[in-house]
Amino acid sequence: MNALIKNPYRLFFLLGTLGLFAGLAVWVVFGFYSNEYYLGKMHAHYMIGIFLLCFVIGFLMTAIPRMSASPGSSSKEFLFQLLPMIAAVIFGLFESMETYFFLSLVVALIVLFRFCVSRIIACPHMIPDVFPMVIMSLLSGLIGAIFFIFGQPEIGGKLFYLNMILGLCVGVGSKLIPMILRLGCSNSYGAGEMWLIGISLAGSCFIEAFWKESVGSFLRFMILIMVFFRYWRGHRFSGFNSSVAIGVRVSAFSIVLGTFGLWYFSDYRLESLHLLYISGFGLLTLMVASRVILSHGNYDLSLEFKNWFIKIPIALIILAALTRMSAVFIEGGYERHLAYAALTFLVAGMMWAVYFLPKIVFKT
Repeated sequence: MNALIKNPYRLFFLLGTLGLFAGLAVWVVFGFYSNEYYLGKMHAHYMIGIFLLCFVIGFLMTAIPRMSASPGSSSKEFLFQLLPMIAAVIFGLFESMETYFFLSLVVALIVLFRFCVSRIIACPHMIPDVFPMVIMSLLSGLIGAIFFIFGQPEIGGKLFYLNMILGLCVGVGSKLIPMILRLGCSNSYGAGEMWLIGISLAGSCFIEAFWKESVGSFLRFMILIMVFFRYWRGHRFSGFNSSVAIGVRVSAFSIVLGTFGLWYFSDYRLESLHLLYISGFGLLTLMVASRVILSHGNYDLSLEFKNWFIKIPIALIILAALTRMSAVFIEGGYERHLAYAALTFLVAGMMWAVYFLPKIVFKT
């Protein structure tokens, strides 16, 4: 138990992986076996609220104490973080309990927000300048969940389903992506710039919801273009990269292309969103998790190179994204095509899990 509390990523990565499997299985069953019951909400709940958020929780509760040289999670903090996520897993199964699902996530995000802020305040000089984006992203998810509870799904969806994870990719990604790509640590441009980016990204959601969608989506795309070149440095190459680095680079391009699609191809918003979610957020999450599991588990990072348990999932996730995006063009086979995409992503996740989960579960 002490090992889990000391390394929260272990349990939360495991819970997030189970959330990934359940969220994808919904579409596999719907497309291949029975379309009598539509569980699209459960799919969204599990993919963002369980899969991605659990990985975020595990990463932040492990990384922030180490970056700030502050105490790790206590048994109380660990338990208070875990319980609302377990409640979300249960409530997320039922469309009629959506309010309770988001209420559980409100509690989970408040606990996580307190955990992060308390350690940042204690050691502000140790925290990278990119971490204002972490705070803004958690606030975005929290406010989005509250909007859902009060019957405002349009703005709630933009803040929770899109901006929360996108902001974390910008913030945490600005620290990790250049490092994984072997471009050195990210340059520091000052916390003020990150606050401005965070406010602007959140503002783009409100512009989309309450004024003009094209203006808000264009603002978001412009911000991501700047982040890609200025912070992620995704256009630069440092020679031979690891398998994880290849996946990170693909995800960075997918995030930029997805935000471009949200602006330029507004008639294909769902397709652009799934490019963001699958080969953007989903792939980046698994690649960062791979680095966390190997580095925090004291494994040799050479395992990132020429690793088919990383390479094949990357290829399958790209295929899943392309399959999901092309579904709209398949006449008479839309649902079946969604199932193909979900199954492809599911196989990728399972192959990744076969290699990495034992390194979590059996590591002492």
